[in-house]
Amino acid sequence: MLFAALLLAACTLSGALCIEALGARFRIRRLGGEPIGHRSHWPRVSIVVPAHNEEAHLEPTVRSLMAQDYPNLEIVLVDDRSQDRTGAMMDELARQDPRIRTLHVRDLPPGWMGKNHAMWVGARAATGEWLLFTDADVYMHPDTVRRAVDHALRHGLDHLTVAPLLTVRGLALAAWVGLFTLLFIASERPHRVRDPRCRHGVGVGAFNLIRRAVYEAIGTHRAIALRPDDDRQLGRQVKRHGYVQDMLVGGERIRVAWYHTLREAFRGLEKNTLASMNYRWDIALVGLAAVALAMLLPWIALILGAGWIRWTAAAAIIAIAAGYLLANPPPLWRGLLVLPVGSVVLVYALARALVVTALRGGVHWGGRFFPLEQLRQNTTQNASL
Repeated sequence: MLFAALLLAACTLSGALCIEALGARFRIRRLGGEPIGHRSHWPRVSIVVPAHNEEAHLEPTVRSLMAQDYPNLEIVLVDDRSQDRTGAMMDELARQDPRIRTLHVRDLPPGWMGKNHAMWVGARAATGEWLLFTDADVYMHPDTVRRAVDHALRHGLDHLTVAPLLTVRGLALAAWVGLFTLLFIASERPHRVRDPRCRHGVGVGAFNLIRRAVYEAIGTHRAIALRPDDDRQLGRQVKRHGYVQDMLVGGERIRVAWYHTLREAFRGLEKNTLASMNYRWDIALVGLAAVALAMLLPWIALILGAGWIRWTAAAAIIAIAAGYLLANPPPLWRGLLVLPVGSVVLVYALARALVVTALRGGVHWGGRFFPLEQLRQNTTQNASL
């Protein structure tokens, strides 16, 4: 009886994931499908790019920004204590384009994570009416910024985030990324952010475009100084303060190789998994159990069960597969070929991240260690503001 009850719960969860993915597919517009208006004045936009040891990716990223057809653009490159050639590459690129400004951060002040501090430093030096925070491994089509700004102005937005196309190698990594995307949609509900009554706010690190006045009003990156999930928290701060937000799908116009290997993916989750649960172990464990229930139990029941148990398991698996297809663009669809493997890997990665965080008593990021107590205290203080 217990097994049957758990399977029914798994089927319900799988159906909920599919429904959320369906909502996202039909309610989130594509950046490439948005028209570009003819404007006599385009507000100044400052693109802020923090980079820590990014010599392998920096130049193609910056050159894609240099190729933007936006008429009133500034590019602020922030070298965050890099130990490779990142800083030198920035200076060389700045000599090639007068729109580029380069800043070098030598030391990290107490109470900050490196990337958040670098973005704050870049925003302070920027002169734009709008700020666009992006990463040093993101590649943009030449009309990306112009389309995004026009969309934001036409719809009276204060914040616009755009989901990039994630390029991955290998079937297992494709399945993992595809399932993670499905969980992101179900937990963050990005298709509902335009609704002022919805409490969900969303932000994606590849493309966070925000009015400077709004950025200042929500407390800048100072308000999220010790949050490793800075992009997500920026979006939540915008929504929490009552500003207007939207999300688009970038498609081919914004591309990023999120993780190159499963090992990189596992390490990336170490800093974000517990943070996404506001450092609450009770929520984290319940969430992990729910993911394991939805992703793993149907496969076990399909193999070991009989009769209605097997049919129920099949229905849950079909719901997950449908949600996977709805949540992801075609390049990731090949991950369906190893969906059971991807499910196991995803649950393992989440469980591993929580175990590693617990054993370490904190997270490593940007060459520093941050104790959990400090991260919890910062989160609690910001929530009370």
